[in-house]
Amino acid sequence: MVGRAFEKGADGVLVTGCHLGDCHYYEGNYKALKAIEKTQKILKLLGIEDGRFRKEWISASEGPRFAQVMTEFTEQIQQLGRNSMRSDDAPHDGLTAATSTRSRRASNDVE
Repeated sequence: MVGRAFEKGADGVLVTGCHLGDCHYYEGNYKALKAIEKTQKILKLLGIEDGRFRKEWISASEGPRFAQVMTEFTEQIQQLGRNSMRSDDAPHDGLTAATSTRSRRASNDVE
């Protein structure tokens, strides 16, 4: 899913989930963490800058922190500019980000 997001023109991808050990999916965020680490290695090999892919552990009760992370990530992606993998025909609205807020989904979808 992450690789596809970049191929389709995403400038950044933010994956969020519950704090490790504090998720009702039990081990979902641990599985997601392993997948995220593999994904980071693959993205590096593809030449995607580190700042374009980020993971954050944020609980549902941390609304202000979630808003802060989203703002910081948006600003970071805007500073990085256009994703070099994006084709000229990919839509671009100044910022594209894919977000997953459920660790279980992330553990199944992260490539």
